[in-house]
Amino acid sequence: MTRISYPEEKRRYPRAQIRLPAVLDTPQQLLTGETINIGADGVFISCEDPLKENQIFNLAIVDVPLLNCLLVATARVIWSNVPSPKVGLLPKGMGVQFIRISEEDRKYLSVAVSEHLRIKNQEL
Repeated sequence: MTRISYPEEKRRYPRAQIRLPAVLDTPQQLLTGETINIGADGVFISCEDPLKENQIFNLAIVDVPLLNCLLVATARVIWSNVPSPKVGLLPKGMGVQFIRISEEDRKYLSVAVSEHLRIKNQEL
């Protein structure tokens, strides 16, 4: 099994490795990517052309477990592994923090992550 290492971060909420399609909307472009891990406070998005640190953009994540719909948030790039990966086997992409997300969506994300982690722990 390949282990992915992430830069040291202080997170308020746990994250789960859940892959979901993501659409990033900036004033300059529309990008697509895939979530690698997600939590109620942010997400790591793998994409071909990661945005620069501190860039703010609109994010849509499709098929979030338990939501069965589109999750929309405004997010800020906290770190990006461009032009070269910062850590080991980390895919090209960026760590982002949700700066505007409805409390209902944050709650549902928290529940979805907790449920995902609970199921993964039972499999071990």
